[in-house]
Amino acid sequence: MRLLALLTVAVSARAVLLRTSGIYTLNIGPGLLLTHKNASSPVTAAAPASSSPDQAWSVIVDPSAKTATLQNVLTRFYVAESPSSTLTASNESFAWNFSDASVGRIGGFCAGTLCITLATNSSIGTLTLAPKSEQAIQTFNASPAPPPTIPPQGTYEIRNAASGRIISLFLLDPFLTSFPVRDRSGLWVVNQQGGDPSSILLRNYDSSGFLAVDGDNNVVGAREQYFWTVDFIEGLGQVLRSANVSSDTLTASPEETLVLGPAVDESSAWVFYPIDGNPFLP
Repeated sequence: MRLLALLTVAVSARAVLLRTSGIYTLNIGPGLLLTHKNASSPVTAAAPASSSPDQAWSVIVDPSAKTATLQNVLTRFYVAESPSSTLTASNESFAWNFSDASVGRIGGFCAGTLCITLATNSSIGTLTLAPKSEQAIQTFNASPAPPPTIPPQGTYEIRNAASGRIISLFLLDPFLTSFPVRDRSGLWVVNQQGGDPSSILLRNYDSSGFLAVDGDNNVVGAREQYFWTVDFIEGLGQVLRSANVSSDTLTASPEETLVLGPAVDESSAWVFYPIDGNPFLP
């Protein structure tokens, strides 16, 4: 019930302009969220549910082109237009055009003249592609996914918004490397832990070391669990704060090293890309 309440708040009070990449819930129609339950199911709109990863989306925004890709965090499938001009789930990325309808609202996700539309002549939650129309239900709200779905548990690449590089860990030495990931040292398993629902652990998929901060405030790898908190800043995206030094953020320095400091800009914004780690296993 608590998570349902949190999701309801996300649908209404926390809608933001879609300017930055991040993990969002996407509301269409009367309190329904864009949903993808499994690889064989269609993309639908459904009521907020307690098992929310199927309603969390990694939205990668190109603000200059006003396009976005919509990748489901649970299934890792993208919302796409099929060759027959129908709405489908695809394992290949697909860029949707979008425009602002009003503050916190998206005029629609469209491909050419066709937009994602909530069907009114069939069962509740059915989505189709239909011509853009003011009479059709095509407007979305984008809301940063609330705890504990920032981000949902899973395996990710964690990419810096300024440099475009991802966090990796060799043995217990963290560093930044090129995107996309080449080996499992650049993959991170995210788990929620502790009493704070926005508190997460970042465990490296290769070495099982945790991203941490030592007693001198250096960013290091550690064998012991270390907690980070996730904060969403409108116009910037998601930032990671040390649970022990909450005033500082994890930042990519100009020298392309990881530091903990007071910066709150693109160098301290991180984008979580859901990824299947199994192909990287030996």
